[in-house]
Amino acid sequence: MIPPKIFLGAASFLYLIGFLVCFLTLAASRMHRFPWGEACVAAGFACHLMACILCPFARMNLQHVLSLLAFAIVVIYFILRALKRGQGLWLFAFPLVFAFSVFALALPMKAAATPGFSHTFFLLHIVAVLLGISGIFFGVLYSFLYLFQEKALKEKRWGGMSALAPALTRADSFAVHSLWGGFILYTAGVTMGMLWSYWKKGTFASGSQKEVGAFIAWGIFALLLIIRARYGWRGWKALALYALGVVSLLAAFGGIRIL
Repeated sequence: MIPPKIFLGAASFLYLIGFLVCFLTLAASRMHRFPWGEACVAAGFACHLMACILCPFARMNLQHVLSLLAFAIVVIYFILRALKRGQGLWLFAFPLVFAFSVFALALPMKAAATPGFSHTFFLLHIVAVLLGISGIFFGVLYSFLYLFQEKALKEKRWGGMSALAPALTRADSFAVHSLWGGFILYTAGVTMGMLWSYWKKGTFASGSQKEVGAFIAWGIFALLLIIRARYGWRGWKALALYALGVVSLLAAFGGIRIL
């Protein structure tokens, strides 16, 4: 049997090649070759799927989380692409996917079996959290595109990346929708995690680093949604809160065991 790390390594390489092809296509103004880059990413996704199938998920370690997060980002990217909402996202999404997959590749992929960890409810918790985080990441990416388009309009500059990114109002709308979708899934995942913890340990939360980081991130994103709804924050103000939420999520990742 081929080790899962071989497939993950192939996926990481294809993600990098896909990004480079897309970037060079943009730089050379040969957009008819852009699908070649996406085809490389799709091939990487197929390898990544094999890695996920073969990877031992008996125990959810940091390498598994990073790998699945990269996988989820690719899934959402192609869904948004099919819905014609993926303009310009590749510039941020593809390097992010490559980075997560490489970090996962650098960590040990062994996992000791833990009774009960294959429970369907636990897996649903993981899927909901990672899809929620991916949706939130795309909200951040759309916010970057909003700022890029806003700057291009102020400077009366058009072409290149500006021509690929969604219009200003669409970028803002996509950012809000991505944040809402990600936040709802993230909330569902956190709630299921609390229920799982109560079922296994008799307490809803143990106060660990990953739980504290996850709760802080939830509060920040909830605050951002409230502020956007009441005061219409966008651009740099919204991005600053996004950044705090992302830092909290990274702190939560830091509390996930490696072995």
